[in-house]
Amino acid sequence: MEERKDSLALGCPNSVGGIKKTRVNQERLDSTVKRVQNTISNMLSRFPAGIQTSELCGNTSQNTTQEFEDAMSDLRWVAYRVVMPVIIAGGLLGNLLNLVVLTRPSLKGVTYVYLSGLAVADLGVMMCVIPMAVRLSKSHGHSYFAAFFHAHIELAAINSLMASSIFNVVCLTVDRYISVCLPTKFRSVHTRRNAHLAVAGSYLLAIAISCPLTALNEVCIVEETHFAFQENIQVTSSFAWLVYLWTSETTVRFGPALMLAVLNTLIIRKFLRLTRKRRKFRATTENLRAQNLLDTGQQGTMRNKNYHEERRLVILLTSIMHLFFLTMTPSAFLSLLYSEQRERELGFQAFRAAANNLELCNFALNFYIYFLCSKEFRHVFMRVFSCCPAIHQEKPVMQEDEGNAHDMKDFSRNGTTVRPSPDNTQHSDKFR
Repeated sequence: MEERKDSLALGCPNSVGGIKKTRVNQERLDSTVKRVQNTISNMLSRFPAGIQTSELCGNTSQNTTQEFEDAMSDLRWVAYRVVMPVIIAGGLLGNLLNLVVLTRPSLKGVTYVYLSGLAVADLGVMMCVIPMAVRLSKSHGHSYFAAFFHAHIELAAINSLMASSIFNVVCLTVDRYISVCLPTKFRSVHTRRNAHLAVAGSYLLAIAISCPLTALNEVCIVEETHFAFQENIQVTSSFAWLVYLWTSETTVRFGPALMLAVLNTLIIRKFLRLTRKRRKFRATTENLRAQNLLDTGQQGTMRNKNYHEERRLVILLTSIMHLFFLTMTPSAFLSLLYSEQRERELGFQAFRAAANNLELCNFALNFYIYFLCSKEFRHVFMRVFSCCPAIHQEKPVMQEDEGNAHDMKDFSRNGTTVRPSPDNTQHSDKFR
C-alpha cells in the first residue's frame, strides 16, 4: 500500500521546480521509447500480449499505450456489446419459457422440481449479468451508487445464482443415479419434499459461499463526481483469501465437475447394462407370450413407456453434463489465474472475455437442451403455445408422485421403476 501512496503523490505539486521538470522530461522520454517498442511489436504480432501496467482508479502508469487501449476497446465492443447481449437475450427468453412450461400442472414429477429450481437460478443469472455487461462495455467512471454495486454486490449476486444452478444440476444427477443404480432406495429418496429441500439447500449453500466476495473490491475516486472500484489488496493478499479462493472453486466448480463426471459415467454404464438385460428379457417375454404364459396387456406397455422415459432423462442429463464441462472449465481456471497485474495483458483480457461468455452460455442454453432431449417437455410446450384448441387439452404426464409411492414396484432388471396396477402386479410375481 505504501507504493500506491507514493505513486499518487507524484501527481501533486512539487515545491522543487527542477526536480519536477526532470521527472516530466523523463516520463515523456520513457513514453516515447515505449511507443516505438510497441510499434515494432505490432508489426510482428497483431496482438501484443505482453503489455502490463497497473491502473489505480484513473491513475495510469507510464507503460499504457494507445495501441493497447484501442485493442481493448475493440475487444470490449465485440465481447460485451455484441456477443454477450445476444447470449443474455437468448437466455432470458429460454429461461422464461422454461418456467412457463415446467410449472404446468401436467409436469408434477419430482424431476421437474429440480429443473424448475435450475430455471429460476439461470433466469436470475441472466438478469444480474446485465449490469456487468453494461460495465464491461465501457471504461469511464460511475456514480458512487453504481461503483458500490459493482464492487460489493454484483459479483456476489452473480456467483450465488451460478453456484445454486450448479448445485441443482448435482442434485438432479444424484437423483438420477439413485434411480438407475440404486433402485431399491429410489422410493424413499425420490419425493417432492426431498427435492424441495435439496433445491433450498442449494440456494443457501451458494449464498454462504459467495458472501466473502463482497469484500473483493473497494470503491475509489476517479474524479470529483466519478467513482470506480479496484481490488482490495489488503483482503486478496492475505493467506485466508487464498484458502477461500481454492475452497470456493473446489466447492463450486472442480468438486461438482468431478461428481458429475463420476456419477454420469456410472449412470451410463449401468443403463447400458440394463439395456442389454432388457433385450434378453424381451426375447424371453416374447417366447412366453408365444406360449400364452404371459399377459400381453398393460404391464408390458407400461414397462416400455417407463424405460423410454428413463432413457430420455439419461440423455437429457448427459447433455446437461457435456454443456457444463464445455462452458465452465475455462472460467474455473480464470478465477485461479486472475490478478490485478494481469489487467493490462491483452491476451488475458481476451481469454477472460471468452471464458465469461462461455460460462454465461451454460445458464442460457438449458431450455434448448430440454427442448431437444425431452419428448414430454416438447409436448407440453406445444400444448401451451399452440393455437389449436384441441392441443391445449393437457394430459397428465405419468410421474412418480410422493402420494403414490407405496404403489411403486422395482423392475430395475428392465431399467425402469414403474407403478403397475394391482392385478398386473400379482400376475407378474410368478415371473420375477
